[in-house]
Amino acid sequence: MEVDDALSSDSDDMQRDGSDDESEDETEGRDEEEDARVLQQLSQDVESNPYAYDSHIKLIQHAKVCGDLEVLRQARQRASELFPLTEELWKAWIKDETTLIDNEKVEEHEKIKKLYERSLEDYLSVDLWLDYAMFCLQDVSSNEALQPVRDVFERALTAAGIHVTKGSVLWNSYLEIEKGFLKSLLSTGEQNEARQLAAKKQIQRVKDLYKRQFSVPLLGMDAEYAEFSSFIGEDPDKETQFAYEKAKAKLEEILPFEKDLENADDNSQYKVFMSYIDYELSAKEPIRVLNLYERALTVYCLSADLWIRYLEFLDKQLKQEILSISAHERSIRNLPWVFELWPSYMRALELYGHDQQDIGALFSRAISTACSLPTHFVELWMSFLCFLKRRLSIKTSDPALLQAKLAEAAADVKTKEVDVEDRILRFWAWIEAETFCDVNKGREIWDRLMKNHQRESSYWLEYFHFERKFGNPESCRKLLKKALLRNLDDVDKVAEMWMHLEEETGSLDDWMEAYHLCRSSLKKLHERLSKNASHLNENIVSRKKTFREKDEPKGGKKQGDRPVRTEKRKKSDAVNVDKHMDSDGFKIPEIPVSPVPKRSKLAAAPSGVESLPSGISVSPVLPERDRKERTIFVSNLNYQTSEETVYNFFHSLGEIKDIRLAKDVRGRSRGFGFVEFFRPDVAKEALEMDRKEMDGSEGHEEKKLFIRGLHMKVTKEDVAALFKQYDGLQDVRIVTHKNGTSKGIAYVEFNSPNTARRALQEMDGKEIFGKPMNIAISNPPAKPTGATKSVKPSDESFRQMQRKSRSNVNLLPRAVSLKPSTSSAPETKPEGDTANAAAANGQKSNADFRAALLKR
Repeated sequence: MEVDDALSSDSDDMQRDGSDDESEDETEGRDEEEDARVLQQLSQDVESNPYAYDSHIKLIQHAKVCGDLEVLRQARQRASELFPLTEELWKAWIKDETTLIDNEKVEEHEKIKKLYERSLEDYLSVDLWLDYAMFCLQDVSSNEALQPVRDVFERALTAAGIHVTKGSVLWNSYLEIEKGFLKSLLSTGEQNEARQLAAKKQIQRVKDLYKRQFSVPLLGMDAEYAEFSSFIGEDPDKETQFAYEKAKAKLEEILPFEKDLENADDNSQYKVFMSYIDYELSAKEPIRVLNLYERALTVYCLSADLWIRYLEFLDKQLKQEILSISAHERSIRNLPWVFELWPSYMRALELYGHDQQDIGALFSRAISTACSLPTHFVELWMSFLCFLKRRLSIKTSDPALLQAKLAEAAADVKTKEVDVEDRILRFWAWIEAETFCDVNKGREIWDRLMKNHQRESSYWLEYFHFERKFGNPESCRKLLKKALLRNLDDVDKVAEMWMHLEEETGSLDDWMEAYHLCRSSLKKLHERLSKNASHLNENIVSRKKTFREKDEPKGGKKQGDRPVRTEKRKKSDAVNVDKHMDSDGFKIPEIPVSPVPKRSKLAAAPSGVESLPSGISVSPVLPERDRKERTIFVSNLNYQTSEETVYNFFHSLGEIKDIRLAKDVRGRSRGFGFVEFFRPDVAKEALEMDRKEMDGSEGHEEKKLFIRGLHMKVTKEDVAALFKQYDGLQDVRIVTHKNGTSKGIAYVEFNSPNTARRALQEMDGKEIFGKPMNIAISNPPAKPTGATKSVKPSDESFRQMQRKSRSNVNLLPRAVSLKPSTSSAPETKPEGDTANAAAANGQKSNADFRAALLKR
């Protein structure tokens, strides 16, 4: 807490534009021991987590306020090596160093120039270019003295001269310097022939600079055009007028985009930049596209999507090596955790002819920095190995290097256990056979990797294609025979491939042998599937029976229970007996049965049905049409929750007909299920239990963060890369629609609430892909309490319910999204009022029919 307070005061101090005297006063009034302690702690934070950008900035700010020059220089140097610095940080650094140099020492001037050069490599900055040119302006007495300034201005115009809103500052400053030199040549004094010739050349230089400026659409170009007319004392020539009118028309086209950028907020400005870039791409003006990308990156330097688009533009369209390599280097310095940027950088180095040493050095950096997932190691190795393979076409390349790296890659991924698909070994086998013509070595590698994929048909088929290309029909035939002896996951494809082989190359005997073996294998497969299906049904019945036996009342039958008939009914007893006949021989009319009222005691089971647990009964005539109204969906369950636990949780509400928990192929719970009641009103009452804790599962989750407002292209890896700096990251989940597209929502789970709260405080509002994240502890507001309305929710309200956090225990009937049926279920009446309910609905009860028959 003390460090945070000190840093907050430091930030306030840094915001003041104080003079040297003010800085001295601030330094004198500070507690040196406290400053030293804070500096030491901040330095330790940077050492322990060098990629924490905020820690570096806090150290720089505090070191400057404390006046510790040595610590300040080291902090700035270390931060600049790891991250691109902002324009403000570079200007403050250069300003501090400039005040300390000796103007008479050339080497100290060179140090400042190197700082300027480094600052211009990070982001596009018109102000830094202008400051650099002014720093180089030491003497205007001759062309030789002006040449360094001209060189800087020419580079500045190339980089930022077409900036619509700020580019005119560079052009005007350049012109003022050239016109100042012209004025010195035309000043009163001796005007010899050499001086007159120099003045004439300088006039032409100024004219050319004006004409160059008029070919660029810039704000305020009207005033510059009028100034040029005044400078030459006449109307400009037709060529200059044409260039000016063309640039003016272009300015009118792009001005709406510039106004939108000026008025847009942080969230919408990214979209305006993308629209602006797409417009310039359609206009086929790559230089303007380049400038727009650089302008966008000054605002959205942490947008992986923007960097990927920019790099693709540089490598596929512009194809300028210096610009492309520089942009790739800046991308991984801004986003070292975005894996896709590293292979792209390696391909760019290969594209522009860099040697194995440069690409190998980048590969080593990527392996140690960018791999946050197991597949990343494999992808990097594959990129590097493919590069080495392509280099074999060069005479100076060494084939032994590729073989050595293949063996190193296979050993590395095996040690890390990251190549579950054995991509490296499969690639190695093909290289040995195709590139080095060693088919036996390739077979050895295939036999080695097949030990881990005995039942996977896709690997056997790939091995078959290997033999088909480098072997002979007999070796292919042996391989397919060997495959069919395994318990394959897709026998059909292997059998089909074998039959195709025999049709193309085999004799009749070969074809017959293949046909019988394939047929036998398929028959065994079908028998095995049927047997598994039978066992599955038996397991389901066994689980239901076990569940019922667990809740069987102990100590014998209760009063009112009917005996369970176990013997078979004799045929004579079943003659002319209808299951819908009463004891007097009258046929019971098939009329709708009112819902069974809530019972507090064990319901009597009908004859021929096993005794059920207390609270669970079977209705003799239960309408199927209202089954969905009687069923609720339960989610966010503990994975150890059993059917018995769910029954104990709900049985106090009323009678339960069935409980179905979803399970995977290994029989483990998937955390959700369905509970079916006998009456719809009980299901509605169960909805009031929403978000209540069941066996340790509840809605409030202190260890899980809820993130919304994400860009649609943000992936799980992007979110994980942002939060991996916090220890104890457990899981990251992106919420998607049914078609797989992101909803812009994510959940990040940690192993402790403290870590989750710290991540919330530090990451809330941070931008990813140009959009700020809105982060909160996963604790959605509880549903409003009160009587449940009989009106079913609309389709839209149901969809909103579905979009709520998975951390809530959602208990919702599956049919609430369906339109109400024409014959709705009857309303629930109190016990003993069944006859009145039937009469009110225009229906007759059994008692009514019996009375009518007795009257006859």
